[in-house]
Amino acid sequence: MINQVKRLSPAEQRALAQQFGIDLPGTFGKMGSAQRSEPDPVEPLEQREKSPVIKSSSVEQDINKPSDAKSENKSLPRFGAQLYEKKSGAYAPVDEGLAPDGYLLGPGDELYVQVLGKDPIETFVELDRSGQITLPRIGAISLAGLRLKNAKGVIAQKVEARLMGSQVVTSLGRLRQISIFLAGEVNAPGNYNVSALTTISQALYLTQGITDIGSFREVQVRRGSDVVARFDLYDLLLKGDRENDVTLRSGDTVFVPVSKGIVTIQGAVQRPARYDLKSNETFADMIEIAGGFSASAFEELSTIRRFDGSKGTSRILTV
Repeated sequence: MINQVKRLSPAEQRALAQQFGIDLPGTFGKMGSAQRSEPDPVEPLEQREKSPVIKSSSVEQDINKPSDAKSENKSLPRFGAQLYEKKSGAYAPVDEGLAPDGYLLGPGDELYVQVLGKDPIETFVELDRSGQITLPRIGAISLAGLRLKNAKGVIAQKVEARLMGSQVVTSLGRLRQISIFLAGEVNAPGNYNVSALTTISQALYLTQGITDIGSFREVQVRRGSDVVARFDLYDLLLKGDRENDVTLRSGDTVFVPVSKGIVTIQGAVQRPARYDLKSNETFADMIEIAGGFSASAFEELSTIRRFDGSKGTSRILTV
């Protein structure tokens, strides 16, 4: 590494020294000169946030003394936590509005049915516990287990068979409430009544977010004894991908496990912060999640510090 630095120009050496918080009296070229009996003393200053820090596998140097850098790292924000900084009241469950055609109807949902023709009908009807609605002059219609699109077709078929020449318009009125449970590493666990269109990310608002050791990347939806969905909040924040941000059902449990690993990425990167680490992710993956290196970064001189909490020591790793 020293040889790489020696090949830099004096200006680059000074910039590098400034980046790492080192008071550099001379240049690296002079440090190896035979005319000097001793190298110029280099006094380390307080560690500055300039070097990416994450997990790796190759060890270069051991630091056998306790370090307070761990507490300094905690001053950096947890990536994703800003999403839930507002109070839970900022999230208002949607009671009405446009539901997707794939919305699964259930007891308590309200439908608005308008029949146009010689014998017009305009009414709001609610699905009862058996999944049926009752329309004037038509009678009971079973919609149990149907999605909104299919229910519209069934209603139109029944009405047009009884009232010839009629046209039917059906839309979703008030949404039913469902009961869900939020558990694990959330700030306010418990049972909540929410709109039937509530997704995982929306439900987390009600808990005032995830704790400092909870996982943002392995949120689970448990339905009975099965895990029916796993949600990575980073997919939503970094890619706008909501594929796994599924709509919850009554009785679901949203469970946030303890994070498998949290790494601090600081220094010359676009988004210095603390990030959740998945077991198969590399140094390059985490730098990409942090937005990449900044224009002033010396990528080849990136360093990694790994902490051993049981011994109170840390190690410097090479990339």
